[in-house]
Amino acid sequence: MNNRIIGIVGGALLIIGIFLPLISVAGLLSFSSFFVITNAPIAGSWPLILIALCGVGGLLLALTNNYKALLAPGVIAIGCLVYSFIQMKSEMGSMGGPGATGAGADNELAQQMLATVSMGVGVYVMALGAIALIVAGVMKSPARVGNSGWGGAPPPYTPGS
Repeated sequence: MNNRIIGIVGGALLIIGIFLPLISVAGLLSFSSFFVITNAPIAGSWPLILIALCGVGGLLLALTNNYKALLAPGVIAIGCLVYSFIQMKSEMGSMGGPGATGAGADNELAQQMLATVSMGVGVYVMALGAIALIVAGVMKSPARVGNSGWGGAPPPYTPGS
């Protein structure tokens, strides 16, 4: 595989990951990044918008053979995924943590409800896409052959040989 294919796959995975489930609640209810982007205020969904833009940018860079520049969207997408993960975990922790309001039974119920929330497959697909962009940017490009003989005159024909 060469840089172009890996870059195209990485950009496509970032874009596809936006439409896959981001958060799953008890395996029954799931929310995609696209749902969050369209229904949340911009202040809360900017990392997901940036990931989508990194996917489009990575795809365009791979199609125009700018392989070294693929590092930037890959690193930005990984950073946004890590930021979103930490932000989600801290918000979930504050919902049912010791500082939450209510009696002990309510706090225990909140902990049980939070135990049903898990990461969806979209997070993993976007992480693979970002890693693929980084790999395509770091991987050495194949050397171009200077004179392969294509496009030149054919060798002379000598009858009897």
